[in-house]
Amino acid sequence: MGDFEKKLQTSFEELGVSCDNKIILKCLEMCKKYNITDAEEFVDTWMAYAVSNLQGENPTLVNLAKFEREEFIKKAKERPKVSEIPIKSSPIIYGGCNIKERYPFISF
Repeated sequence: MGDFEKKLQTSFEELGVSCDNKIILKCLEMCKKYNITDAEEFVDTWMAYAVSNLQGENPTLVNLAKFEREEFIKKAKERPKVSEIPIKSSPIIYGGCNIKERYPFISF
């Protein structure tokens, strides 16, 4: 078991949740997929979800799939794509000249 897996296991155990190896591996897979680097943050997010939506149930493969769908996939869809973010640009001035050319008597 790697360090991150151990941190996941320890974080769940500290909250009184026992998880078998399949559950830890699924959590690890989700962390890699969604670029989650803090095991405690993942477990805290799971616990908040479980209390709010699952009456505090322990993680199962089915519950983790619901968690992934509602917390990660849904949020990824809500974020705007890079192409949808408006880009602010300066207005184009045609026939304009350099400020130094226009005001040669001012030192910049």
